[in-house]
Amino acid sequence: MRNIGAAMARKRSIAAVLAAVLAVPTLVLLVAYRFAGEGAGLQPGQELPAAQLVGLDGHVVDTRSWSGAPTLLVLYRSTCRACEREIVGLSSVSSSIPELRIVLLALDSAAPRVPTEFPVLTDPTGKFLRVVRKVMAPTLYLLDSEGRVIYVRSGQRPPEYELTTLADLLGADRGAGY
Repeated sequence: MRNIGAAMARKRSIAAVLAAVLAVPTLVLLVAYRFAGEGAGLQPGQELPAAQLVGLDGHVVDTRSWSGAPTLLVLYRSTCRACEREIVGLSSVSSSIPELRIVLLALDSAAPRVPTEFPVLTDPTGKFLRVVRKVMAPTLYLLDSEGRVIYVRSGQRPPEYELTTLADLLGADRGAGY
């Protein structure tokens, strides 16, 4: 009888240790999500912070210069396939909503692997990216003409979805070509 009791106690101990071991990765992921994902990046209603970003050609761009026109800030990673598809799809958005300024911000300070007509900027200090960055790339921030965030989206969407969503948010005339 004593052996059965000892065996049961050993099984309970092993089960408790196993439960604790399995709980640790879950806890780590929850903590990482809390501090890296949730709440990261700008939210609708917030203003874009002033920053000095640098183009791949070396010119300096002040984010305050974007006031006066709606701006779509696209955070991308050069090795991201979804980012490539997003950048290519934005050409149709650009031609359909000409008043929309589209700016690309490299998360890895590298040019996109696809040709683009849009300015490509980097954040050499990383301060700006720490404020605006989301966990997932691509991330799009639609700013009104005063620099306030009115729309945030992470992940790639079809160009038709993007065009319709942005046109609706901007109140763009949806005449021929939409």
